Amino acid sequence: MPSGRAVLWRVGAVIEQFLLQAMPIFLVLCFVSALIEHAGGMTALSRVLGAGVRLFHLPEEASLAVVLSVLRKDGMLLLNTSNGVLLRSLSAGQLFVTVYLASTLTPCLVTLAAVRRELGWRAAGAVAGRQALTSVVSAWLFSQLVL
Repeated sequence: MPSGRAVLWRVGAVIEQFLLQAMPIFLVLCFVSALIEHAGGMTALSRVLGAGVRLFHLPEEASLAVVLSVLRKDGMLLLNTSNGVLLRSLSAGQLFVTVYLASTLTPCLVTLAAVRRELGWRAAGAVAGRQALTSVVSAWLFSQLVL
């Protein structure tokens, strides 16, 4: 069994790694998300991507939650804005497909940045591309089965 000192050292190392690697990326993502939202880019992007979510039998309004979840996984909380009007309007199947798509479309961007740093842009792009393709195909199949 490890000593208390060893456990504290390991916990300190993990916290230090988080603060030095993940936190700066997270803060940049939050800042970029806020800038895009402030400039009206999220609403415009939602309109453009509205046609795409209709392939999954989802309403256009669900696209913004999917878009924001690319930048931050908690972006899907937008489904519950305006006292949950959109959330209550979705069937159980639509909610499942929306949350599935939003949570699997992209890998965690902090993780993707670590892959890019360790293996390069090409590897990071390949990981992101494979994950997006798998997510879109499987979400479409789910939508065909449950909706």
